[in-house]
Amino acid sequence: MKSKHGHLFFSIHLVVAAFFFTLFNQEVKAALPEKSDIVSKMVLVNDYWINENADSGDNKWARAVYFIGNMAMYDMYPDSKYYNYAEAWAIRWNWELNGGDGVTHADDQAAGQTYIALYKYDPQPYKIDHIQTSITNMVNSSNVADWWWIDALFMAMPNFVELGNINFDTAFHDKMWDLYEWTKYSQGGSGLYSDNGNNNENDFLWWRDKNQRPPKLTPAGKNVYWSRGNGWVIAAMVKVLKELPVSDSRYEEYRQTLVSMAGSLKDRQRPDGFWNVSLDDPNDYGGKETSGTAFFTYALAYGINTGILDAAIYGPVVDKAWNGMVNDAVQANGFLGYVQGPGHEPQSSQPVDVNSTRDFGVGAFLLAGTEVVKMASGVMPTPENPPPPPPPPPSLFPVVISQSSEQVGNEAINVIDGNTSGSYRWSANGFPQWVIIDYGSNKSIDGTELWTYQNRAYQYYVYASTSLADVENEVASSLIVDQSNNTLTSQPILSSFAALEARYIKLKIIGAAGYAGSWSSINEFKVVEGNSSPPPSLSRVIHSQSSEQTGNEADRVIDGNTSNDFRWSANGFPQWVIIDMGAAPDPYSSINLWTYQNRAYQYIIWASDDLLSVQNEDMSALIIDRSGNVSSDQPISDITSGYPWRYVKLKVVGEYGYGGNWVSINEIEMVP
Repeated sequence: MKSKHGHLFFSIHLVVAAFFFTLFNQEVKAALPEKSDIVSKMVLVNDYWINENADSGDNKWARAVYFIGNMAMYDMYPDSKYYNYAEAWAIRWNWELNGGDGVTHADDQAAGQTYIALYKYDPQPYKIDHIQTSITNMVNSSNVADWWWIDALFMAMPNFVELGNINFDTAFHDKMWDLYEWTKYSQGGSGLYSDNGNNNENDFLWWRDKNQRPPKLTPAGKNVYWSRGNGWVIAAMVKVLKELPVSDSRYEEYRQTLVSMAGSLKDRQRPDGFWNVSLDDPNDYGGKETSGTAFFTYALAYGINTGILDAAIYGPVVDKAWNGMVNDAVQANGFLGYVQGPGHEPQSSQPVDVNSTRDFGVGAFLLAGTEVVKMASGVMPTPENPPPPPPPPPSLFPVVISQSSEQVGNEAINVIDGNTSGSYRWSANGFPQWVIIDYGSNKSIDGTELWTYQNRAYQYYVYASTSLADVENEVASSLIVDQSNNTLTSQPILSSFAALEARYIKLKIIGAAGYAGSWSSINEFKVVEGNSSPPPSLSRVIHSQSSEQTGNEADRVIDGNTSNDFRWSANGFPQWVIIDMGAAPDPYSSINLWTYQNRAYQYIIWASDDLLSVQNEDMSALIIDRSGNVSSDQPISDITSGYPWRYVKLKVVGEYGYGGNWVSINEIEMVP
């Protein structure tokens, strides 16, 4: 018989055991905090990351995933510091992909998602040229076996769907499906999805790659379903469903993939809100893990917000997951812990603990917050550094009111869209071709600028008048520019004339010099309004240039800094820049040139008070000919004739002893 003391001692043991069981297996049941609290946690985590990473990092997949989350946060909470951090990173890498434009490995294409996000705020084509080239190459290829691992779905699918929308071309969506279908149904013999008809595990999850499929199992004999791997997939479904037209015949399969995975994940959530790195085996490196948990939270919250998932069933799952992450993974200073490092299976980068973090984990957490905040009550807080107000809506003018003809996809409207690149042009087959532009009201104009496709030397007339009938009928008095014998290919082709009043302009292309084809293709046409030239002053400005590298613009050649870090760079020979010196009080006695890395560039300089003389490279304006230069002395100096020019054209035509294609000039100095 047990004594009363024995019963008491036994009861105390039960109470203590129950306490510790509850402590370590406590189920997070708290409701979501308000919007302001959710945003404050996102700000805390993102600001900590930025402050600790002044060096924005490389353009490989891990850092790219951080920036994907960062830009998603900016979309939701537009604090300019997040935009500026992403833009500086993109500029640092020249909007390029790791490995170049020819890459097909999805990891190397992940950076493109941020370039596209930035492009959507400021649609300059150069921002997406590299990712578009890479993805277009895949669209035009018959290969469908590039995505042999499931991480690829998150890294690349959003690029395909976004570029399809930007280009109004469903071929991008078709190719995305072909690649996805092969991964899901065929890779490794029967696909990487556990329930695709070939495989019938009744788990609705994914193996990371063919090497993780059965017969490989966990120590407990379970399927190896890696948490973050499945996170990549379900997050990819979110990003595709956000952008893919519902009318797409494959939309429903992407949606059903998310729904089926959500049901499976719901049943595998830990009591503390996290998911284990091994979804089916809690003893296979079990414990909290943030990156997979964050991706699952992002997808489940999106499903609730869009009505794809039942809020009554999945709301508590999201609540537990978010509260678990902010209570356990987010430290007081914003450090995000419990992030499994790079790898491909549960045992990768172990152990995982409160001190484990990575850039992609922060990106996943920020993505989760962007959807969780939509479920919460309360009012969205105001960003500390809101972006500047948008510019006023563009004027309805100028407008193209008529044209001789136009190619589908290269319509006449492109000639006044403000974009001088060849990707946005007006094209029409045969000569002559014309376009008439209405500027909305009378303008005082004294010049025109014309950018041609592939720098062709088109020959043309320009008519201008306050009367539409006069330009339509090409009345002689309305002819203001006669470039019918033009042979210049320098861009833009400039013409000047005495200031006049005009509302209507007719540009008529009649032929081309040095081009045997029959296409009229004009990138951009502009009129120069009277008195638009910079007023005479002692300050120098760049009037125009052949081209420039983002981050190494032409104005750096006159910024007073001769170091290599502040240079003008452009790819290919020749390259030129025209400088407007304003009004100089004294003649110039010499010119000094500093080159990048002391290269022996070969160049020619023209100078004159007449802009057209330097633009057209008249012999009368030639002052320095170093086309045979072999000197790398710094600076390269030349004595000049002592005339007070206003315009100077530097044209770099080649190099000696360098072997590369880049023109890079640190500084040019005109010495009085």
